[in-house]
Amino acid sequence: MENKYLTPFIDSTIMVLETMAFVKPVVGETCLWNKEKTVAEVVGLIGFSNKEENIKGFMSIGFTKSSIIQIVSNMLGEEFETMNDEVREAAGDLANMISCQARQKTSLMGNKLERGLPLLFQGKTLR
Repeated sequence: MENKYLTPFIDSTIMVLETMAFVKPVVGETCLWNKEKTVAEVVGLIGFSNKEENIKGFMSIGFTKSSIIQIVSNMLGEEFETMNDEVREAAGDLANMISCQARQKTSLMGNKLERGLPLLFQGKTLR
């Protein structure tokens, strides 16, 4: 996948997490998604498309249980200790915020992306 498509999503993820959750994410190596190797327990997913340019894809952001609990605690200024609906829904909210920022950035590059409805998945086995 071309970096020009990845960079807006990476930059938007960093910006949203720094701004909303007061955390400094570290960017690792990018790779194609491998459902066999996912370690996330909560995942927010949003599909994208551009029919004119025949672009289809999705972005997902996944969290371990402990990381999403800490992120939501930071975001809301309230200590959460266990997974609940509010914590789960935050993964979808974060995916939505990131996708909005990334779509704005890709639009400036001349690639208008339409988004689908956000989906939320939870569980140890996200396959």
